[in-house]
Amino acid sequence: MFFKIMESTSVSRNFVMVFMTVWYSSAVVLGQGVEYYLPEGDQTDRFIGNVASDARLQEVVDNTEFHNLRYSFLTTGSEYASLFSIDEHTSFLYTVGALDRETICEFSPLCVLYLDVAAQSTMGSFFKKIKVTLYIEDVNDNAPIFDNPSISLTISEAVLVGTSITIDGARDRDTSDHYSLQSYNVTPSTSPFSIKFLKNLDSTSVVQLLVKEALNREIQDFYQITVTAEDGGSPPKSGILKANISISDVNDNSPTFGSSFYNITVREDINVSTVIMVVSASDLDQGRNGDIFYRLSPHQEVTNLQHFSINNKTGELYVIKPIQYVPGQVYKIIVEASDKGDQPLTSQTFVHVSVTDVGNRRPVITTNLLSGLDIAKISEFADLGAVVAHIAVEDPNSGRNGEIDCWAEADAFSLQRLDAKEFKIVVSQSLDREMQERHDVKVMCQDNGTPPLNDSDSFVVLVDDVNDSPPIFTSLSYNEEVFENNNFGEVLVQVHASDGDIGHNAMVLYYSRSDNNYVNVEALSGIIRANMSFDRETTPTIEFEVLAIDQGEPAQTGTVTVTLTIKDVNDEAPVFSKPVFVFEISENKHAGTNVAQIVATDRDEGDNSKIAYSIVSGQNQMIPFFLFPNGQIKSDRELDREVQSVYDFIVQAEDMGRPSKNSSARVKIIVLDENDNVPVITAPSSTNNSISLSLNTEIGTRVTIIRAFDLDEKENGLIRYFITQRNDSDLFELNEKTGSLILKRKISQKSGETIVLDLMASDQGKPRLTTTRMLFIKITSPTYFTDTIQRNVIIVIILLAVTAVCSGAIIIIICVLRRNDRERKDKEKEIYKQATSLEGGVSVFSLPEDDSTLGEKKKKKEVSFSLDDEDMLQIADPNQLSAKNNNLALEKPFESKNFPKKQDDNHSIVSGDTNASDSGRGGSDDENHAPKPPHTTSTFHDPIPQKSWFEFQRPQNREMQTFSLHRPGPGSPSTSSKPASYRDFLSNSVSNVQIHVTAEKTHRPKNGLNNISFDSGKFSPAPTIDISQDYRDCVV
Repeated sequence: MFFKIMESTSVSRNFVMVFMTVWYSSAVVLGQGVEYYLPEGDQTDRFIGNVASDARLQEVVDNTEFHNLRYSFLTTGSEYASLFSIDEHTSFLYTVGALDRETICEFSPLCVLYLDVAAQSTMGSFFKKIKVTLYIEDVNDNAPIFDNPSISLTISEAVLVGTSITIDGARDRDTSDHYSLQSYNVTPSTSPFSIKFLKNLDSTSVVQLLVKEALNREIQDFYQITVTAEDGGSPPKSGILKANISISDVNDNSPTFGSSFYNITVREDINVSTVIMVVSASDLDQGRNGDIFYRLSPHQEVTNLQHFSINNKTGELYVIKPIQYVPGQVYKIIVEASDKGDQPLTSQTFVHVSVTDVGNRRPVITTNLLSGLDIAKISEFADLGAVVAHIAVEDPNSGRNGEIDCWAEADAFSLQRLDAKEFKIVVSQSLDREMQERHDVKVMCQDNGTPPLNDSDSFVVLVDDVNDSPPIFTSLSYNEEVFENNNFGEVLVQVHASDGDIGHNAMVLYYSRSDNNYVNVEALSGIIRANMSFDRETTPTIEFEVLAIDQGEPAQTGTVTVTLTIKDVNDEAPVFSKPVFVFEISENKHAGTNVAQIVATDRDEGDNSKIAYSIVSGQNQMIPFFLFPNGQIKSDRELDREVQSVYDFIVQAEDMGRPSKNSSARVKIIVLDENDNVPVITAPSSTNNSISLSLNTEIGTRVTIIRAFDLDEKENGLIRYFITQRNDSDLFELNEKTGSLILKRKISQKSGETIVLDLMASDQGKPRLTTTRMLFIKITSPTYFTDTIQRNVIIVIILLAVTAVCSGAIIIIICVLRRNDRERKDKEKEIYKQATSLEGGVSVFSLPEDDSTLGEKKKKKEVSFSLDDEDMLQIADPNQLSAKNNNLALEKPFESKNFPKKQDDNHSIVSGDTNASDSGRGGSDDENHAPKPPHTTSTFHDPIPQKSWFEFQRPQNREMQTFSLHRPGPGSPSTSSKPASYRDFLSNSVSNVQIHVTAEKTHRPKNGLNNISFDSGKFSPAPTIDISQDYRDCVV
């Protein structure tokens, strides 16, 4: 036993030998309290200290007055005074009962108790209050415990390495840093599982079972491991959790009992282990998923679990403890049937057990320990026959059923009868605490009924000892591994020596045999801490001796050698063999196709050099690849190059060190093309596959162009054109590269006949993919024109061009006038009408807001388009018109100097430079001569080379032709009735462009040819106007 007295200015310690070793302090400043340090324990009347002497009252009063002092507790406000007693004459302070630190200071790492002791003279007026502070030190008297001693887990074999399963952790009532829960470990170490845990503030812990290796049910489908929780004691106390782990397939059917409940009646004298019934359940699953085991639900009345058990495999329900008849009592037992799937499915049923009375009662034993505690105590020098306990037996039966025989099962104690139903337990042989400190005594009593009934009770006898054993270390030597770069004060190892004695004689203090600068040994706990940060390269090992000295008289000493091995740390990150990996894979490969292997190296050793690979990012795209931990990359689906041809993502290599280090690299996977797309023929189409060809078409004329596209690339997307079947007597030649259909000889067919060509577009892949389409060519009669008509047409074209230029100038004037003075609208309209009257009958005007006035102005010449305030219209589609650099380019497929001679308006723009024509609707020429509305709209879909002729023929009965610049809406691919306003143009992107030119009817010769020619194949409008809000309604 030791105590410590604190002073306000200084504290000193001296060793004094007075039949026992004690710690005490030197003189205390007057008025200061005293402090004692004592470990918790269950001993009664333990001496703590002499309060008066330790408080140095002799220095305050004279010797006579000192002997007249009386001592007592000031119990007001002191909740712990009942735990201690003080001798009023000597001031000796004792414990009254056991001190359980976990009960007194639950959840507190520091346990401090305060007492106020009054010293009062019986003769004089002296009075002094002494403040007593007691520090209750923790003893490792509680082991970590699990709520359940065993658990059953089922884990799928498909679980990934590194997956964690949370299980209930252990609890340790010891709350000090030394003796609380410190570590977990798994045995056997060869199992594919490890433990990671987090210690909570309330001494509980969150425990995760980690899968550290890949599981394979076919190799091993069941693991039984032991999870051991250890505290910081020396030796440490531990708690054990048995974990039964099943590896199984997917489970989707739960067991099904034949009935939701069962009823059974048994006699109260039924023998233990007797099977009372068999429950059975079935499961539709197979293998372990259909393998059923039975158990009693742990969540039910404790009496059910105490009296009954069930065979896990057969479902046999049997008695494990004698049952007693109680009127009206029925045992409602919950039986569970669970399969062994990955996630076990469970079903429950009730078993109602009724007990019938047979007329006899079991004897009941009552044990009274003479020590007054739960555990009996006796000195090892106790004489033979010393009484330890009193036994009383109750049996309400009469006759032989009430006659009781009792006996004791113990090696050093026996039972002696006091009365018919009273007995005593006495010492029957000499006791030696060093040989055996604890004795388990079991008392059995049985009546003489038929059959006989019995009862039993047990208790523990502890033997007190005398100090006669030296400390002995738990290990012959301590060999520990410590990582370099450790922190100052870090716990390296804890040594522990045990002493066969108990109490003060068993208290051990630890010291280093010689001073060293490497470590510091804590005397009380045996914890060895680092005095510096170790450098493995300088000092790979440290060896020293530790002494364990008990506090007996004389002191006994034990010695042990401690060896510290300094280990290396994980200070190297993995390094990829290259910063960027580029791989290739062909499209359409099945999922699981191997792509490549990436490699990284780590200069560390052991787990620090083991590398796992993973994908960490992919530029916001779904990565259709799986990176295995070994660095192998495989596809997880079929790839389509036409959907995405390149995948770029970041991979990471991470070692298994703790903490781990990692590095990253870029992976670029290129999807190679396969010939998996057939060519698609766009011209001729399935709905427009006929053209007209004049009999006088010259040899070498391009009749039309066959167009097709292929989504593949390179050779797989390179298209060639062929004629597979024909009835034209080899009249045409098809350019296999350009798709141009050329007339190769004079037409011999008659007008009205139709030539059918079977066309084929083929790519150059292996194997080649092809598409076919039929083209119908209708032979028409020739049309002859005179030179005079041709000249008139040129004149008309020139007049129209001049009119367009003048109209553009007038537009600019009108817009400027509207911007300067919008309030003079009436005057401006008059000026507008006068200004727009030009030679040739050309007028420029604003279109009305509704369609009601359109009919009245159809005979006037008009050009309708919208002006952009920033850029001229940009047309990306090669089948549409384009406007760049303020020039409207009108292009034709090729340039021809052969002018059409026919008056019919059935010529296709595609073949406008030949005598061939396409109705554009796939119909016959008769349909082209049907009555048509006053306005005709022509839409440009094919590119026309620059510096070419743009020509169209107006029939005799046509007053005007219209070309419009607008974006057609859904369902109306031709001309719209309203010109596009500036506001509409900004809110809708123009994708299909048409030009509307409305020409006033003039007096021209019949059958005249109107040809429009633009210099260099371009139309150059007036300078671009900056259209502001003021001109939003301007339309030309």
